[in-house]
Amino acid sequence: MTEDMTIRALADDEVIHGHCYTNAPGAAGGDLLRVTSPHATVHCRVAWDLTDRFGPAAEIALDRWQRAALGAAPGTRVTVEREHGPVPQADEVRLDLSRGTAASGPELRDFLAVGRYPLYPGLRFSHRPLGAAGDGTDGYGEYVVERVVTDGADVPVAEVGPLLEVVVRRSPALRAVAPGYEDLGGIDDVVSLLRREIEVPLRRSEDLRRLGVHAPAGILLHGPPGTGKTTLARAVSTRCAQDGVDTVVLRGPALVTQQREDAEAALREALHPVAEGAPPRLVVLEDVDYLAPARDTPVVGGSMLGLLHELLDRPDRPVIIATTSRPDDVDAAIRRLGRLGQGIRMPLPSEDDRRAILAVHTRDLSLAAEDEAARNALLGDLAARTSGFVG
Repeated sequence: MTEDMTIRALADDEVIHGHCYTNAPGAAGGDLLRVTSPHATVHCRVAWDLTDRFGPAAEIALDRWQRAALGAAPGTRVTVEREHGPVPQADEVRLDLSRGTAASGPELRDFLAVGRYPLYPGLRFSHRPLGAAGDGTDGYGEYVVERVVTDGADVPVAEVGPLLEVVVRRSPALRAVAPGYEDLGGIDDVVSLLRREIEVPLRRSEDLRRLGVHAPAGILLHGPPGTGKTTLARAVSTRCAQDGVDTVVLRGPALVTQQREDAEAALREALHPVAEGAPPRLVVLEDVDYLAPARDTPVVGGSMLGLLHELLDRPDRPVIIATTSRPDDVDAAIRRLGRLGQGIRMPLPSEDDRRAILAVHTRDLSLAAEDEAARNALLGDLAARTSGFVG
């Protein structure tokens, strides 16, 4: 069985624990399905649909965790295939804790077994012990599966084995915890502006195009180091990817250290025109001053400024968010309208902003001040004593 189907969203508070609803021909309750989007693959078991919620057969209902793992929005077309043959039993699963407090290995094993979760790299889920508040305390946690091991070898998908060992770590790797808007503090105005200017036009590109509304060609986020430029750009990229927008992140310092041909190829691939009917694309250029230095700035190994001018002037190129801590060192021609013409400054945080930043950084920590009033007083005191600091 192989079917092209459309994703239907379940309510955000409806979690079906590794299962899915579909009326795909040939799919019976308990069957293991492989669902593939342009960005990723997830596995789920067909749940018994006692309410017969589907009229058409060409739909598959996924919860928010599954849609996030796929990087796909409701309405996205995906390929659905039934897994054939026996599925191995996992001996070990390694989880990255992306938020909250890690539960014990046996507790997580029992949770995965009762839910009959298929285990595969990229699986996202949350676990809240009975009575937990859901705010990062009492064992509540959000997890991403990093590896699934059977007989000492990595496997693409497996069932929960009777002797499954669950290993949990809080990963320092960026890809383990893609930043979201909840990871930003003290820049609410800038977040709202960027969501309105970039996120909404990209996520609803077809609807807004009919109204004559388009995302800006490019935005330059600039401000002192540590004010959240990179995290904000990545948070917008993460949110857009969840709704099917093609996203690419390029780091200027990493590109200029590559071989010239490799760096130019990466730029051309990221900034090539978006074909008609293809998903919109968002490109994040971090530290763009490395790629487009002012013309009087000495550059070791030659500049890619000419290539960048050429790519930015192409019709139907993707939308760009560029970041820099040194706006005066960015080529003036790059900053004109039609290229990176809209500049958004990220200011140094005020005392209230610092309090919001500290609240984000300490939300999963056990502080000496346990009750909310004492905790707020502690954060306020720290904010008052950290003038000039950034997050």
